[in-house]
Amino acid sequence: MSLFSGNIFSRSLVMDTQIFACLPQDGRKYKKGPPPKTLFLLHGISGNAANFVHNTPVHFYSQQYGIAIIMPEVQRSFYQDMKGGLLYYSYITKELPALCAELFNISVTRENLSIAGLSMGGYGAMYAAFSAPEVFSACGAFAPACDIKSQVASYNRYAGFGQVGYRMEHEFAGIFGEDFAVPDSIDLYRLSGKVSRESLKPRLYIGTGTEDPLHDQSVKFRDHVQKLDIDMIYEEWPGDHDWIFGNEALKRMLAHFYSAAN
Repeated sequence: MSLFSGNIFSRSLVMDTQIFACLPQDGRKYKKGPPPKTLFLLHGISGNAANFVHNTPVHFYSQQYGIAIIMPEVQRSFYQDMKGGLLYYSYITKELPALCAELFNISVTRENLSIAGLSMGGYGAMYAAFSAPEVFSACGAFAPACDIKSQVASYNRYAGFGQVGYRMEHEFAGIFGEDFAVPDSIDLYRLSGKVSRESLKPRLYIGTGTEDPLHDQSVKFRDHVQKLDIDMIYEEWPGDHDWIFGNEALKRMLAHFYSAAN
């Protein structure tokens, strides 16, 4: 197993940006064979590309399941093509798969490419998977923000989150514009309804902690998805909005979506 960190130049972002990559197919257990499947793993609002490396044994999971795990960086963008900023959605869904296929010996075909994330990254993973089902075959969301419109409409409550939220009003203005107009095209309720009627639809895993402040959003979204033609696994257990929960959710999702490597 190899762990790489470095910078790549993104045409979507018009700048260098950091990625971490866990690659299972070299080292003492090297086995010849097809390129491994790939998982994009997305950080939360106060994190960066290194978060899963620092807070979970993601390198062990890469080796255990024989998958490549790519961890990109999007700052606090909510994975959007920002009105007053950079094109992070385009970077994640259009450019990053091709970049990774060129840089590493990994498979990014639809059947071999999944996406998952924690908190803001959980929203970003579902947004990407539902809006680009031709790119991603499976999606995992851990303690996710499921209702982007209510998140933006109630931005004032983020002030109570200390440094994480005190500038959220300005950040949302940069993402969505000064009028805070959240388009229907990024709303998970609309997107999931639309993708459920299409031939290609991603499998979905949602994990939420019962003490998480976003728990109610997950329950409401679960109830919505259960009415749709989407293959969903929903789990909840005692836990808060932290890395103890995030690691457990990642471990459970991997067990559902992947077979352990021989």
